[in-house]
Amino acid sequence: MNEQESWARYRELRDKVLDQRADDAEVAELERWILADDTIKRDYVEYMHQESALNLQADRVPGRVHTSFFLESDSRMSRAPQRLRSRWYYPVLAASFLLAFATAFTLYLQRAGHFVATMGLTENCHWGASDMPTMEGASLTRGQLTLVSGIAVLKFPLVDVTLEGPASVDLVSSERCLVRLGRVFAKVHPGGEGFVIETPTATLTDRGTVFGVNVTSEGTSDINVIEGLVDAKHLATGKMVAVTTQSPLRMSRSTIESMDHFADATPFESETIAKSDSLRLMQISTAVGNGRDAYVIAGKERPNTGNVGVILVKESLVQEGVWRRRAYLHFDLSLLPPGSNIRTAKLQLQGAASGIGYLAMTPTTTVAVYGLTDESAEIWDEDTIDWNESPGLFADHSQLDPAKTRLLGKFDISSSAVTDTFEIKGETLLNFLLDDTNGGVTLVIVSETIGEGESYVHGFASKRHPTLAPPVLRLGVSVDAPLLIPPR
Repeated sequence: MNEQESWARYRELRDKVLDQRADDAEVAELERWILADDTIKRDYVEYMHQESALNLQADRVPGRVHTSFFLESDSRMSRAPQRLRSRWYYPVLAASFLLAFATAFTLYLQRAGHFVATMGLTENCHWGASDMPTMEGASLTRGQLTLVSGIAVLKFPLVDVTLEGPASVDLVSSERCLVRLGRVFAKVHPGGEGFVIETPTATLTDRGTVFGVNVTSEGTSDINVIEGLVDAKHLATGKMVAVTTQSPLRMSRSTIESMDHFADATPFESETIAKSDSLRLMQISTAVGNGRDAYVIAGKERPNTGNVGVILVKESLVQEGVWRRRAYLHFDLSLLPPGSNIRTAKLQLQGAASGIGYLAMTPTTTVAVYGLTDESAEIWDEDTIDWNESPGLFADHSQLDPAKTRLLGKFDISSSAVTDTFEIKGETLLNFLLDDTNGGVTLVIVSETIGEGESYVHGFASKRHPTLAPPVLRLGVSVDAPLLIPPR
């Protein structure tokens, strides 16, 4: 049966059912047509809407409906059911239509891309910047969600996807999402088979299961099936693998490996920093060796800021110089084993509430990290350093001198994320560390965004903070000798 014949048959069945001329087999056949084809389903809903509107309008004209019923029948025996139909048929039809229309319209909105999921239960969630609503019960359109911390459930039709922060996911459609980073847990209810979770290295098609996937920042995907079956396609090779409860799988950008459940699972950092078995992860903070950290305040001599648990940064207008703050960090690279070769490098700073200034007055702030290239100026005391004696400045102490410093990287802080973890990494930072000749490096942290008046002063945990991690260099190092200090 071609498309034209199919539509003709559907319309014939539709009209017979509405005119009450269809037998049970024809009613069942019409139901199959409606359930199997979305276009027919929409046509049926629209047609029912039109019919209901016309008949309800007719019921408002005195005598019109009853007159037509009596003219259609020749006997009193047939008039009773006709009168019964006139009383109940159209209200029931209208109510049925409204229910069907609401359901079909919801499905239509989802399929048309107006919204694809609903925000379910959230617990202790801290969200990254997003244009989408994140409150419980919110309708979600296509777009990206970034969960910094906490747990959130995304309710797709017949599929619940739980995000465990940190995680980043793109909502593609009501039947598909892309996990860029983090752990997600999917539970597929009956009828939801075929739901697809994409990752940078794999496409996972659910076959009626409960399963989890962990995506690292390198794109590697660890797939664990709790119940049922998942079809996993490796994007690099095109190979399709059936993943079961007995066969957890790891798909990297180039390989497919079996996993011994969570025994082979690795934290994000072991892959993002130590990219091969020949590299060892070492963490050097300002709290070990000759490490130190402090901040300085414009116009204040010897403020003794090295004794507090938070280091502060802020840039302000010249006439408001008293608000300006700049932070200094020193890392003791002599702690690395002899013959070490730094291969990868990352600086991490833990945001900490400063309690100074107002976030309502504060725009998104760009923070820059500079390396001090003038090694002769690295002998500074965190207990006595002040603005006028801090290293790396022009002679007038106003700005950093590019002849004495090198820009290593930048990051942004939004007003809703001041206590996040921030980082810079890459070749520029790595080359700066490799250029060191005296076993230590000093970094300078400055704000590049001018905050007027009593706008917020951004803070980061120092080595003296009672609970938060101090500034730390996370280094991927190739070493031939045994490690002198264990990783923290």
